[in-house]
Amino acid sequence: MASSNSNPSAHILSGTSFTFTTPIKLDRTNYTIWKQQVLSSIRGNGLENYIDESRLCPDQFLPNRSRSGEASGEDRENPDYVAWKRLDQLLLSWIMSSMSLEILSLVVSSQTSLELWKKLEKQFE
Repeated sequence: MASSNSNPSAHILSGTSFTFTTPIKLDRTNYTIWKQQVLSSIRGNGLENYIDESRLCPDQFLPNRSRSGEASGEDRENPDYVAWKRLDQLLLSWIMSSMSLEILSLVVSSQTSLELWKKLEKQFE
């Protein structure tokens, strides 16, 4: 029996892909319509917390601790960070692919889906 997991990162990283469809690309005239269709897809895939600041990026590294709790050796990469980053970058890529070249040129420097989303809100709302 499969266990249920509410962590969207685990769902995506387990090999199951999410699907998005965007019939129209964002341009200067259709932000409200575009936003509604994009938000529906994001919510339908359980990823809205990547663009609303409720799922902030975990620390990239975790300190190695000895059994006594003292720091020992080099920090290790945080698996939660790896999962978060991978899923955020997939979402970022998808959102960017739903834009016209004109709009993409305004936000292409965004490093996270949250940063991109904030730039779009500032530009259009």
